[in-house]
Amino acid sequence: CGRACCARGTRRVSRAAARAQAQGEGTGRGGCAAGDAKKLPGAARSECRATNQGTGEAPIVFTPGTGKHHASAYFAHAIQAITHLNRRAIFLSRHCELQPQVLPQTVLWQSEAPLHALLPHTLALVHHGGIGTMAEAFRAGISQLVVPLAHDQFENAARIEELGVGRSLTSRKLNARTLQRALQTLFSSSVLRDRCATTVLRFSTPKNSAALYRAIESA
Repeated sequence: CGRACCARGTRRVSRAAARAQAQGEGTGRGGCAAGDAKKLPGAARSECRATNQGTGEAPIVFTPGTGKHHASAYFAHAIQAITHLNRRAIFLSRHCELQPQVLPQTVLWQSEAPLHALLPHTLALVHHGGIGTMAEAFRAGISQLVVPLAHDQFENAARIEELGVGRSLTSRKLNARTLQRALQTLFSSSVLRDRCATTVLRFSTPKNSAALYRAIESA
């Protein structure tokens, strides 16, 4: 679906974000880097700016992938978990019909957002285990909770745990309580945070193609 059908789901996650959105969609001082901010939808851009300015806590991003059969319960469990944890969240899904009838003020629904621009300004990512999604979380240096559903996602979830940058949770065991506990584990582990910080260094981008070629040849 297009962005229009998700208009009612664009909820203000914080007062600061609401004020920023009302004042326009510019980056403002202390917010996202200009290049990143321009790639984000208006509401997510405001939320990013509020986080960077210290007027809001970094949100958790939830995205179940393109599958639809489980997502209604997925988002319901997520709302309960973040409510108990007193955290903010951004829900990413193009399937607007799965949006809960009532979203808390601490939740922002977006039909789409570029992860490379969004994730550096967030606390953690809960996702299905797609390799591209994993890579963007690695690059952002944030912890991951993987709920795999099919194909290579189970293997990817295992790699996340082996690397020490996140945890995995099977979809059959997913409920508000297990999700809350898994997220608490992510936030309370200093070892995990250090691993994420170390991993992001391996994703630094060479400034030019020549440097990239040399890195490949010397690997």
